[in-house]
Amino acid sequence: MMRYGSIYIATNKHTGEQYVGQTRQPVQKRWAAHWRTAICSTARKARFQNALLEFGCDAFGVEEVFVAFDAETLNRAEIAVIAELQPSYNASKGGMGLRPFEVTEATKRKRSDSAKARWANPEWRAKTARSVYLAAQTPEAVARGKKVASIGSAARAKHVFCPELQCSFLSISHASKYLGVAHTNVRRALCSGAKVKNQFTVLEVVN
Repeated sequence: MMRYGSIYIATNKHTGEQYVGQTRQPVQKRWAAHWRTAICSTARKARFQNALLEFGCDAFGVEEVFVAFDAETLNRAEIAVIAELQPSYNASKGGMGLRPFEVTEATKRKRSDSAKARWANPEWRAKTARSVYLAAQTPEAVARGKKVASIGSAARAKHVFCPELQCSFLSISHASKYLGVAHTNVRRALCSGAKVKNQFTVLEVVN
């Protein structure tokens, strides 16, 4: 059986506050992504990322506490660990972002207006475009782009299985056509563990 993902706990060594997360990547790689978000000037930050900036990356201990072999188990485990520990840095109940509250229409409008105002500012827009351009020129980004280009359509040829339908598909494209969604939705669900149309789990079949 192939490992699907894991649950990890990050603990602030100074305050004892915790964050619980799930990842399909190695935990240290996911931890590095948290830090990149924290130091990114244009990224929207939650309380956890703000704490990283305040205390520093080395102020946290990170421990992998659970390994899952399918998306459903991974989501259930995250929800259970968050319910047990009540970590102060988490903004949701877990399981792919099931929030304990509904975002109001007023909040949605406020966020939308704020985003529009930022993009209407030519200085902010130019600064953001420049930062994206520079990020794309790093050796790592160039190598990643070449790798994606070399894969081409083969990336869509992954063998996909849907437990709810008890049906397998020869490729992401076949799965997307059957489910009536864009192939990018299926690809995103494969990477994140989210459900397509909030109904269908999609798993990559490893031969």
